[in-house]
Amino acid sequence: MNDERKIISIRVEPELHKQLKMIAVLESTTLQDYIVGLIKQDMEHYEKRIKKG
Repeated sequence: MNDERKIISIRVEPELHKQLKMIAVLESTTLQDYIVGLIKQDMEHYEKRIKKG
């Protein structure tokens, strides 16, 4: 299986990590999928703002 995805590493404070992990568990998802989802939502929002001019 060839995974074409790239790796992005970030450092966060322990308390932020704990909060993010808790939300991911409550949403029945992984921390990675939760964060990627947030990034995609932000990108969609940004694209809409650009299209509006």
